[in-house]
Amino acid sequence: MPALRAVSIGSVFLFLATGLLTSPGSAQTTSTVQVAAGTTLSTIPALAFGINSAVWDGNLLDTAVPGLLTNAGISAIRYPGGSTSDDYNWQTNSIVPNQGGYANPNNTFDAFMGLVKSTGSTPIITVNYGSNSTGNGGGTPAFAASWVNYANVTKGYGIKYWEVGNEIYGNGEYGAHWETDLHSALDPSTYGANVALFASAMKAVDPTIKVGAVLAAPGNWPDGQSPNWNSNVLTQCGASIDFVIVHWYPQNPGSESDSGLLSSTQTIAGMVSAVRSLLATYGGANAANIQILVTETNSVSSNPGKQTISIVNSLFVADDIMDWLEKGVTNVDIWTLHNSSTAGNLSSSLFGTATFGDYGILSNATSGEPAADTPFPSYYGIQMLSKLGKAGDTMVAAASSNSLLSVHAVHQASGNLALLLINKDPANTISANVSVSGFTPAGSATVYSYAASSSAIGSSSGGSLGASFTFAAPPYTLTTIVLSPMGTAVPNFTLSAAPSSLALAQGSSGSSTISVVPANGFKGSVALTAAAVPSGVTAAFSPASTTTSTALTLTAGSSAPVASGAVTITGVSGVLSASTTLGLTVSAAQSGGGGTGTGTGAGPASFTGKAGTNGPWFDEDDVVLATSVPITALTLSIRVPATNVTYSSAYDTVGSQVVQSHTSGTTIVTTFALTSGQTIPAGSFTFAAQLAGNGTTHAVTTDTWSLTYAAGGATYQQSGTF
Repeated sequence: MPALRAVSIGSVFLFLATGLLTSPGSAQTTSTVQVAAGTTLSTIPALAFGINSAVWDGNLLDTAVPGLLTNAGISAIRYPGGSTSDDYNWQTNSIVPNQGGYANPNNTFDAFMGLVKSTGSTPIITVNYGSNSTGNGGGTPAFAASWVNYANVTKGYGIKYWEVGNEIYGNGEYGAHWETDLHSALDPSTYGANVALFASAMKAVDPTIKVGAVLAAPGNWPDGQSPNWNSNVLTQCGASIDFVIVHWYPQNPGSESDSGLLSSTQTIAGMVSAVRSLLATYGGANAANIQILVTETNSVSSNPGKQTISIVNSLFVADDIMDWLEKGVTNVDIWTLHNSSTAGNLSSSLFGTATFGDYGILSNATSGEPAADTPFPSYYGIQMLSKLGKAGDTMVAAASSNSLLSVHAVHQASGNLALLLINKDPANTISANVSVSGFTPAGSATVYSYAASSSAIGSSSGGSLGASFTFAAPPYTLTTIVLSPMGTAVPNFTLSAAPSSLALAQGSSGSSTISVVPANGFKGSVALTAAAVPSGVTAAFSPASTTTSTALTLTAGSSAPVASGAVTITGVSGVLSASTTLGLTVSAAQSGGGGTGTGTGAGPASFTGKAGTNGPWFDEDDVVLATSVPITALTLSIRVPATNVTYSSAYDTVGSQVVQSHTSGTTIVTTFALTSGQTIPAGSFTFAAQLAGNGTTHAVTTDTWSLTYAAGGATYQQSGTF
């Protein structure tokens, strides 16, 4: 049944061979914390913060999901869902014959990619190794290659990361059997040899993809069993793969311990070291190129109980992800987005009074749960990391003298230094005596906090904090302290124009979005003027002064000289000024040419604004283009008053020839610009601006769109509402 399948996880069994540490008998209520901002550990990768999704998830496509994932800082989404991957036929969005399981008919691969695109995240796809499409044998390289062909050749999705199977060591080779594997041989050498064949077939379709093989987490079952899974797999495919996959659940059901879970992250460094040793031994010349991805992790290997929805799991998830990333892994995916309520371990020895458990970071409203898509504490554990750092930021060395106070530090690209304090003590506040080297704080700080009683992450001013300060971390809390740097940099700004050039026929108009790009904390209003405007051409800014962006409209009169040049745009704010240029070409009017129109129907192309989604937590404004002729220039702006909404993301269905940008202020402006020299072919296309809500539905009737486009040598304008 679907409900039963939704409770399943990627690992039905994962036996832990390593013991867990317990908290000391008497609590230490102080800690010396040292942060070495000049000692780099690793850079946060582009797909660092991941989540699992599943074809059986009945809430996968909920309208609230994209905004929630974006706000949590999720940068990778795995599909089609743990063990289901080895039962799944992607072409028919169904479970292969003779295998148990469920695939929601709405959760097609293309629907999943719509979610990916709406969040701007990176997809990680697990191809079916366990079964073929008829269910009478193992998965085939050809079927996996057909998925790559559809995704990257037919649809142009450009998916890079492809796993070969899920937890194949659970195929019965070592006794435990939860993973479908219908190959005639189940041993690790057979799997490794097949991985090499899969990689060859898949890369023949798209040589740019990365293909990964499943390993057992060192020190965890079946590592140490005979035949050795990891060494035999890598002997066969080490030269062929681009990454290895590790899954880690530190506890087994019924034996959960809050202190044990929170101390288990101390084993991560050893696991990463062991994997790197394996790669060095069996990867040959390819060893240095092989990445490590942790595509499943959570607190317990099956049958989750109350611990999974308590503050304890929030603390664990944040510590778990950061420990893996600091050791240099490329991606960590929490299991999972939605799951279902389960009656696992409800022992009074575990924190809290919950009467159910759930692997999901969001509720799916099953028995005892709150409304669908309500965040559980683990969601906020992930979201707290978005306050700590993002892709491209640098993780730096930090240490605590108290084992119950974990610390992580990130030197952000903005120049700020962020410090995460995780108090794992359920009863005592820990006084952290913090010392920072290699960074001079400016004296101001922002503090983000999450505790057992919190309904969301809170923020406050941390007051004046120098290179040495004391901070009181309350029991069972996540706290991120963001320090701004001391420096001599003066607030300033630059200007940018999108598009950077316009081509106008005599008697037509065109617009470019002029954006104020602040630096070093600049927050002033900028007054804009245009110079070197050719005779016969007028320039108008709307508005003439802005803190974010404005629309510059150039109108070529019917007698404007035919010529090419550049308009200089200058912005002034007090004693500060900056300039940029906008290329301009004026051509002769075309017979039968267009002019300016409002609404749909102006010129040969039709643009229609519609509210794709309008709800309390997520909004999407769509402008739909229908054209029977190629479009050679386009600038489209969607303007949304920032009332009850913030910018989330944007997408278009044209392709890479369209560049997206946005600015946020009192008005959120999302701009789509066709790259100079590119065209949009005849057809139907969608441009979408996506916004996150705050619980109160935004009045979509106040949203507007405007555009300038060129076709057949003439330029046209259209505008409208949603």
